[in-house]
Amino acid sequence: LTARFNFGAAAVAGKIVAVGGCESNGGGNCNPPLASAEVFDPATRAWTAARSSMATPRHSHAVAALGALVYAAGGCSNGDCNPILSSVEAYDVARGAWAPVAGLRTARFSHAAAALHGKLYVMGGLDSGNNILNSVEVYDPARPKAWAAAPPMGTARFNFAAAALGNAVYATGGSGQTAEAFRDGDSPWHECHPGAAPGGCDVCAACCNKFVPDGPACEACV
Repeated sequence: LTARFNFGAAAVAGKIVAVGGCESNGGGNCNPPLASAEVFDPATRAWTAARSSMATPRHSHAVAALGALVYAAGGCSNGDCNPILSSVEAYDVARGAWAPVAGLRTARFSHAAAALHGKLYVMGGLDSGNNILNSVEVYDPARPKAWAAAPPMGTARFNFAAAALGNAVYATGGSGQTAEAFRDGDSPWHECHPGAAPGGCDVCAACCNKFVPDGPACEACV
């Protein structure tokens, strides 16, 4: 429906929700950003406009699904990213409605988000001073009044990707040019070393379900 960039997307309830961003107008600017969202239903093979829009237009934000909701966190409220946002909104696909939730501890943009074990993690990005962040925040819907600090990444990064796999959240690329992984709780982040076979983060998360030093085979932690 709307060509857009610097947006976020997540899958929930068998559908894909694309949120916010900048309308592609050929000029590369983003004034103002979009508040709209679109929903793709594989059953109809078509995109439709979401039944409501975010309260706050935003781009360069982070989007992730947790439970039955899609969350849009932080980002920029205009093309100059001044000010940047700490606000967070959640979209209920079944109800077709957005609702505010607790705001981030640190306003940030060009960050990433992922859900793990019933919690939502937001990490990295840039703050209002364009400082590259390694900080991580966690939101627990069971304790919805505030975000809490989580162990920071080993490498500060922005414009990167994050995803959950098995028992870990992975952060990869961006300004950090490395990959690292984190398990729920108070455990630190561990740098992944592609090419270390067997071993590395892939083995630890998918096979062992816990972190071990690079190199040991899966049998080492069975």
